[in-house]
Amino acid sequence: MADINDWQWLSDRHARRRPPFRIFDNVSYVGLDWVSCYVIETRDGLVLIDALYPPFTDILLENLRQLDLDPEAIGWVVVTHGHWDHAAGARALQQRFGARVVMSAADWDLIAEQPGPGPTGFTPADEDLVLDDGETLTAGETTFTFHLTPGHTLGTLSVEFPVRDGDRTWRALTYGGVGLNFTGAQRLQSYMESVRRIRQRGPFHVNLANHPGMGKLFQRADQLRQRAPGAPHPFVDEAALSAWLQTRLQAAAEALNTQESGRPAVPAPDTSTGEKGSGPWPGRLR
Repeated sequence: MADINDWQWLSDRHARRRPPFRIFDNVSYVGLDWVSCYVIETRDGLVLIDALYPPFTDILLENLRQLDLDPEAIGWVVVTHGHWDHAAGARALQQRFGARVVMSAADWDLIAEQPGPGPTGFTPADEDLVLDDGETLTAGETTFTFHLTPGHTLGTLSVEFPVRDGDRTWRALTYGGVGLNFTGAQRLQSYMESVRRIRQRGPFHVNLANHPGMGKLFQRADQLRQRAPGAPHPFVDEAALSAWLQTRLQAAAEALNTQESGRPAVPAPDTSTGEKGSGPWPGRLR
């Protein structure tokens, strides 16, 4: 992924943009090349998972229109965690469309402490819906279940929801934050506990990661476009999701071992994304 200091790369509207596309009957991708945004269609309106960041809010809305979805129907914005690349666009959606914004209590606190002026500073959404581990949100026929998975931030929320492909329904998971771009044994242990808890709550069949490289989203999209009638859906891959979670557990264990051995504690790079650079998160990571 991009370096946080490479704002020219992060804000390049032409390079970061990707055409929106439908993944399941009720789920589409409307995000960028390096950070995800999903829209879930329900009878009661649209639910977004993550909100991107300026200057891409208008592109998010254009992506919805390209899919014949009305931005006025945005009812909820679920923010997986309070880092700017996922949360900074929420305020505009809240103010313009009256969308309800969902976040954990700890990450509502986090965005209230965002840095001041600068490329990654932003004005947060007004505090709205606070959801905790095991709580749900129902929009129309769709129920979203939230899993508190602290580590990447203190209040990272992972989101489980059903995805439909014809007459089949699958359990999809958006893991709320997997980067190991922090230090501290307690945080690493919390991260590992979160990954173990999610694995126990599975099986999950579909990895809709909040950075596309983490779930090979664009590679799977290419396979989806070439899918023959009746062929398996390329995004349905329980084994790959389970294996990916195991790699995150192992990476955290290695980082913890490094710290406990007395070697210099440095943020562990997230090599699972396949994107440019070394990680775009802001300096205030609690």
